[in-house]
Amino acid sequence: MGTDDLDGDGIPDELWLARDADLRILGISTASGARFSISLNAFDAGALEQRVGDTATAISGRLGDGSAVVLVDLGRSAALYGVVNCYLVATTNAQGHPYLFDLGYDQTGNGVGCPVVGSRRVLAGYLADYDSKDETYRVTRTTIDLDAIHRRATAGRSTVLATSAPENSAVVRDATSVTCGDNEPVTEPAP
Repeated sequence: MGTDDLDGDGIPDELWLARDADLRILGISTASGARFSISLNAFDAGALEQRVGDTATAISGRLGDGSAVVLVDLGRSAALYGVVNCYLVATTNAQGHPYLFDLGYDQTGNGVGCPVVGSRRVLAGYLADYDSKDETYRVTRTTIDLDAIHRRATAGRSTVLATSAPENSAVVRDATSVTCGDNEPVTEPAP
């Protein structure tokens, strides 16, 4: 599936997922003909959280600081990968573990996206807290900061986007999904 320019040459690239026996592979094919990939099994602790029958999807994009990211939706969590010098690398947190976004199962988050904040596209995690009394959501966006070489991520500034949003509102929909700009996700082939 076509996506943003991920290798920095100004031409859109292609993101893909594949299976080779028991290996699950995330890859990029660039417009110049380069191909690089990484095994989800070997580097992604989030893959261990998947339920039997879950199928991964992936989406990618280029952020306003020039970094290229890939988000792999594993069902219960979304793993963050960076594109660094035509390599895919599993981005880590401050403790050196894979950086995972909760998708509602640990109740620490509900989604991840690449919204435009100010004039730049950023990476952000979302939390949509449900208020059963009012039947609305309080939505918080936390920007994610990447280090200079795009290999380590840390939580940045949090902003409350809505305090009484209805379930069918755009802000709740965005906060409970895995997106990156206008790019479309790719789906892993069935085993």
